[in-house]
Amino acid sequence: MTSEPTGAAVGHQMFAHLQEWRLYEAAHPLLVAVAAISLTGHHIWDWRVLLLCFAILTGWIAGLYLGDYLGRGQDALVKPHRPIPSGRITARTATLCALGCASAGCLVILVINWHGLIIVALMVGAYCAYNVFLKSHGIVGDVVEALSTSVCVFLVGTTFGASWPPLHLVPVATVFLLQASFSNVALALTDIEGDRRVGWHTLPVRRGVPTTLVVLVGIGALQLILAALAPVYLPDIGYVPVFGLFLLSSTALTATSILILATAPRPLARTDALRAFEYHLIDKAVLPGAFIALATGPLPALALTGAGVLLTWPAARTLLYRYELGRPRPTQPA
Repeated sequence: MTSEPTGAAVGHQMFAHLQEWRLYEAAHPLLVAVAAISLTGHHIWDWRVLLLCFAILTGWIAGLYLGDYLGRGQDALVKPHRPIPSGRITARTATLCALGCASAGCLVILVINWHGLIIVALMVGAYCAYNVFLKSHGIVGDVVEALSTSVCVFLVGTTFGASWPPLHLVPVATVFLLQASFSNVALALTDIEGDRRVGWHTLPVRRGVPTTLVVLVGIGALQLILAALAPVYLPDIGYVPVFGLFLLSSTALTATSILILATAPRPLARTDALRAFEYHLIDKAVLPGAFIALATGPLPALALTGAGVLLTWPAARTLLYRYELGRPRPTQPA
């Protein structure tokens, strides 16, 4: 008689952890890491690349647990459906999961190249500063969070094929800094009223939707221009035509995301902002794929990016809404 409720409870908890892992973003750090490895000239079909990807993914998940643990008080006020404030994952469990995932990832990085741990340590400090102090400080917090996530992944990835991150790859790291900053600003549009209630002075809260859209256009343009110049600052890497096709796809996805936001009725509904964010999530798989294509050619890039999109797209249309709204994606735009 008790097996069914117990099984249901276990399934309920497993789904809570699945939400916590944000599968709609899981492909991004893996593809960024592979792009970093390939741009250092290392062969990506090395079994040790799987080890690094394991370390990147467990570190990424550790950060998600940590971020939600630190923000659980604010989430309890405006997003009580999320795994920790709803009680589906306890604060103690979240802490243990964060420590366990971080320990596993750091152990692997230590074996591959201990220099990567120095980068991780610096970025963990930045990530904690973001969640504790800077999350409520608009664009400054958005940039710091971008440094501690996507840029950290890229820099750690470069240590797989080089002793330290090569200076000539700084422009590529800046591309991912811009993309992650775009992501944070765009995500702030999905809950303007909630951020206002908890006192987070995000860019949309402080400056409104029109100014935020202008900033998004500027960040997106800088990101794409700097990416398009890659054949100039990476002259020894030569699969330029396929790189151009990937970059065109990235441009189309960024433009679509901004267009949805610009044409949505005002006041901007959360569901409209999330629909725009869906396209950006796809771009977070496509843009790293462009650099994989530049370094390795079309077949590896298409295979890896295609797998990333196949993971991201359905997860974005299901888990994203469950995590942000606590309900399924509406069948019709708001």
